[in-house]
Amino acid sequence: MSVTDAIPYEILEEVQKESYGTLYRVRHRHLHQSEATLHLFEDPNVCQYLKSVGSIDDCAGIEGTLRIRDCHFASQVPYMVTDWVNGQSLRKRLDAEGVPPLNQAMIWMKTLVHRIGIAHQKGLIHQNLHPETIFITESGDILFHGLIVGGSLARAGAKYFPGDRTELDREYLSGMRYKTHRQRKSENVDEREDIFALGLVFFEMLAGRFPRPGELPSQVCKEIDSSFDRVYARCCTELDKRYRNAISLLKDLELLGNSTLESASSLTNSDSDSEETVILHLAELCGSSKLEENSLSVFREEMEALLAGPTLKVCLGLQGIGHVSSSGLSYLVSIGDRLSQKGGSLLLHGMESRIEQIIEMLGLDDVYNMYSTEEDALNSLTQ
Repeated sequence: MSVTDAIPYEILEEVQKESYGTLYRVRHRHLHQSEATLHLFEDPNVCQYLKSVGSIDDCAGIEGTLRIRDCHFASQVPYMVTDWVNGQSLRKRLDAEGVPPLNQAMIWMKTLVHRIGIAHQKGLIHQNLHPETIFITESGDILFHGLIVGGSLARAGAKYFPGDRTELDREYLSGMRYKTHRQRKSENVDEREDIFALGLVFFEMLAGRFPRPGELPSQVCKEIDSSFDRVYARCCTELDKRYRNAISLLKDLELLGNSTLESASSLTNSDSDSEETVILHLAELCGSSKLEENSLSVFREEMEALLAGPTLKVCLGLQGIGHVSSSGLSYLVSIGDRLSQKGGSLLLHGMESRIEQIIEMLGLDDVYNMYSTEEDALNSLTQ
């Protein structure tokens, strides 16, 4: 059986090849519908992944939604059909044309946050926002896929695609690195998961690429100042410090858009020098609740790149980390030593009591600066 026999759509033209399959411009054979985009999933790993996905809801009726018309993940030929749009994904736009002008990036970001906020008001959490699911039309409008997924997507993605290193992961499931630790663990989520992803999208609009650990937009894009850093950082900080909803994020974006930088300076949760201090959260960085072997390798790779730069202070959150191996402890000691030699320091916070007891028992509490919360750790920098 050919592909055209297995689906009720007439293929008008092939649009482009992706690592997971092929995109076509199509028309339904029997229903009088406008042209649409057919996503034909050909990679067996992706097909297995899609068949494991639970419920899917559509954001139909929300302005700016690229509506999903049809999807059959369990069929012989898995496919999904979305509205046809003359344009391209934000990822392809950035790859092809580079960073957009700052005023254009701000318009796109504010429009996107406004529309996601409408979805949140309807009780919908997107959980799959990233440059591959966000589209820029030829007229310059910004749209997003109306695919709303539950925690099962994060579970399935973690099971079949355990990292963010493969080309397949980048092209189709690159959204895994835009997910929070709560999403990866399939815990209860709220709109702050989307806020986290929007912060990363904001960085990419400003800088043209995914941020490195601890990197801030102003370090890459010289047109902007630290007020943009504060908005980005508050999107991607630990849960209880993050923007509560899209409305509060949009208000701060409006301040940036109006260049009222004096007002924007109050957006941060910290008075520390953003060029010297890097804020990291280990569980989200490694995608694991344990610092051992594979997760330590990921952490080490990211930290070595960071330590090669001018960073003087690292504020490292250990919330959600239930186990640190001996090699993990040794590496943390080496980070503290190396930062100390540069006149800096390593500040740890949020660790479980038993890990703190091990550190004290080994006499390493003199190496680390340990605090209960991130706020306490950052406040110590101003004392």
